[in-house]
Amino acid sequence: MKRLSKIGNDIQRLCLYSILSLAALSSYSQCIIQCNTNAGVYSNNDPKTIAYDNMGSSFHSTFAAQPTGYIVWGEDIANAGNANHLSPVFINSTNYPALTGNVYLVGLGSYSINAVQLIVLTSTGLFAGGRPGAVMSTSIKSTNVFAKLTINGKTDGLPTGITPDSVKMLFVMDWSIIITTCGGRVFVLSRDVNIRGNGGGGSATAWSQVMQSAGVPLTGIIAARGASTVGFALKSDTTIWTWGDNVVLGNASAASNSSYASQMTVPTGIGGVKMIQATLNNWATTPAVSYYLLGTDKKVYSLGANNVGQLGDRTTTNKLVWVNALNTNSSVINDALWISANEHDHFYPNLGVLKSNGNMLTCGNNNTFMVGRSTNNNTNHLDFPAGISSTDTILYCEIGGHTSAYVKYNTQRYGYVGHHRNGSIGNNNGADNTITSVDFATPPVISVCGTVCDTPKIYTKPFFC
Repeated sequence: MKRLSKIGNDIQRLCLYSILSLAALSSYSQCIIQCNTNAGVYSNNDPKTIAYDNMGSSFHSTFAAQPTGYIVWGEDIANAGNANHLSPVFINSTNYPALTGNVYLVGLGSYSINAVQLIVLTSTGLFAGGRPGAVMSTSIKSTNVFAKLTINGKTDGLPTGITPDSVKMLFVMDWSIIITTCGGRVFVLSRDVNIRGNGGGGSATAWSQVMQSAGVPLTGIIAARGASTVGFALKSDTTIWTWGDNVVLGNASAASNSSYASQMTVPTGIGGVKMIQATLNNWATTPAVSYYLLGTDKKVYSLGANNVGQLGDRTTTNKLVWVNALNTNSSVINDALWISANEHDHFYPNLGVLKSNGNMLTCGNNNTFMVGRSTNNNTNHLDFPAGISSTDTILYCEIGGHTSAYVKYNTQRYGYVGHHRNGSIGNNNGADNTITSVDFATPPVISVCGTVCDTPKIYTKPFFC
């Protein structure tokens, strides 16, 4: 089949219902959904349950949530921390002996080459492995070996008053971790002052609660993301908020530092917000951050830095008010179902847009062909990646730190493009080379939650397709 619309609706509904029902029965805690299927091209318009992190990729390292548990592969994320997993392994106590408890959430952050940290939240607390300093201060963790964290004297590594079961979202990027609680509060652990969001206070070795102003916490948050030194959050009332270094608000004002969360202007006519994303160009001046909204109207709205066309509006002009992402014929995209930006690493700003017919478009910096475009580095406007055509049905995409990954309908192996290094594909090969066209033949077989099968067999796990 060449179009998502050709997939039988009855089969699709059956598979969604079956997987969601079983996932609900096996939910770990109050608001963590195990194997959340609200992702990719089959995602719905409920922003409270979007599964942003069923797959995450930093600089040459990737994790994926499967029905059978989290797997991880690539650079710097073996138990020793300065070693690689050339093939996917499960995040469990066999592969990471210090791990205890049930795995809830996983994140990756990187400060480019040879600087990746793996962060894992379990029912007993936070764990970390990989290169010291990529995400958190070396005063918290100075060794490579995967281990449990104690932060500011709290042995589960979490903020005061927060338990593992009260964490809804774990977002990891270079220099920072952002936690959203089930109750809608946001906490940041960061080496950067402004992204702590508490008026310029706090420290790199303790959690800070994000505030709207002195004494007024930011509350009602359903998703908190960001890019490097910038935070970006969505409230349940559809308002959007940002804080950190050189942020822009969408009201035509210039970029400025904000040590408290500031409310942003929403695009005219957007209605509801389904997803938020951000990416950063650390080589740019101001603004450096690019913001994205996916509306419930299926349009993509962009704001901020645009030096390599990363806003998707077919220009390279920075924008201080929201603009629409455009199709290859310059018409407004009005059928987008999923967006993914490079949010876990501080270089190479870019964006992927997945449309309702399964078409996949990418734009922005294409360093080592990381989004599969013909021009290495420099400007790339939205278009099909090499190796993916208009006749392919893509179900899911993850734009990573120096690579990108795609799941294609009726294809067992995921698609990989970009820099191949230290096992970053997961094909048991540690070679250093470049993949210039999306490769669906070399990567391993994986099963990402939310990439719905067409012939469900619900009597066992994984859900064979």
